[in-house]
Amino acid sequence: MSTPLSQQLGAGRALPRLLFVTHRRALDARIGARGASAVIDLLHTANDQRPRAQRHVIVEHLGVSLLDRPQVLAEVHAALRENAVEGVVLLGGYDVVPTMRFDCLPPWLRTWADAQPLDADDADDWTVWCDDPYGDPLNTGLPEIPVTRIPDGCSMDLMLAALRAPVATQVRRRGMRNVRRPFADEVFAELPGDASLLVSAPRHASGLAESALRGSHVYLMLHGRYDVGGALWGERQSLASQAEESEAGEAAEGDGTPSATESATVTVPLDISVTFEHRQIARVAAGMVTAVECAHMPGDGAVILSGCCWSAGVAASTARRWQRVGAPKARRAGNSIALAALRDGARAFVGSTGTNYSPLNRDDRFYCAPMHVEFWQQVVAGQAPARALLIAKHRYASGMPHGRRDDWGSLAIEHKTLHQYTCLGLGW
Repeated sequence: MSTPLSQQLGAGRALPRLLFVTHRRALDARIGARGASAVIDLLHTANDQRPRAQRHVIVEHLGVSLLDRPQVLAEVHAALRENAVEGVVLLGGYDVVPTMRFDCLPPWLRTWADAQPLDADDADDWTVWCDDPYGDPLNTGLPEIPVTRIPDGCSMDLMLAALRAPVATQVRRRGMRNVRRPFADEVFAELPGDASLLVSAPRHASGLAESALRGSHVYLMLHGRYDVGGALWGERQSLASQAEESEAGEAAEGDGTPSATESATVTVPLDISVTFEHRQIARVAAGMVTAVECAHMPGDGAVILSGCCWSAGVAASTARRWQRVGAPKARRAGNSIALAALRDGARAFVGSTGTNYSPLNRDDRFYCAPMHVEFWQQVVAGQAPARALLIAKHRYASGMPHGRRDDWGSLAIEHKTLHQYTCLGLGW
């Protein structure tokens, strides 16, 4: 059980001046008029306790169609130009404040990827949900201002818990990794404390105490699936050992599918089909064990970094699979590990909205590894999670490509890593 949350924004701590953005009518439809009023009133009450020049900026009536994404962006950017703020907080899911269907690849790299079979082995065709453009009024391609989102999950209680989330009072590291991701041990070592990083398999969710991941700094490096948001998976030890021998240290996505490598150009690309995806899911699931479920997610001010595929997606559809008719169907706390954490008062859940790529060998420092290290170093140094992610992205971009992985497939992976990580929760 989580401890009772404060009734104040940010549990009453000093917050920087922020821009809060929502669409009141759409939020009413998601959590009810009473719930939407409670969310907005919480912000106004916080403003009443701040000097006028330091009050948060609240945009509660986006004046444009939510289907017109460029106009929504323009309205938020106008508010940023008119007000000096340190962060943008989007209030509601993708059907309240739209996210962007973001192509992670620059044009020259997109041309290469489109010529490869199976979208160069990326299940998302290098396209992800991304909120970063809201914090990029200069249109540089990377946000200048941190952006966080508090999804509604059809729950007033979830949104209020996320807005009132405290800073954890006890510093305790916790985490779990897949047996085939030993590099995560080196990332975990950045965190304060002496707790060990749990490993799955043999660790299984059925034998995991609900309190096992309750800490202030929580690191997850497991498998995720786009079609099931309420659990994460590890790999069976025997199958993992066989695969390690055959792959000889090649990097892989978090979901276990083959890594993207430079392929011969083909005249007619073979695209990923639904049938292909289902076969891949069945193949991968056969070697997995359930490691973590929603009940295990920490709250109480925890900062969580997840390197698990699609784990920070708050919609039931990936960006690649979305049919562009209306907003994608939203997840709720019962079928999303990220929303389960926010419901219990997590300060931030940072993770990817698509397939995540990670190295296999302990000493490898490419793909998601440098981003994870930099994020935790910034958090431990005292940065708020929202700003820590922004700094990590800029430093990650300046170091691309990392290590010796400079083929075009690996460049595509690092461009995707740069853009798909997002911060859910208040984040400050």
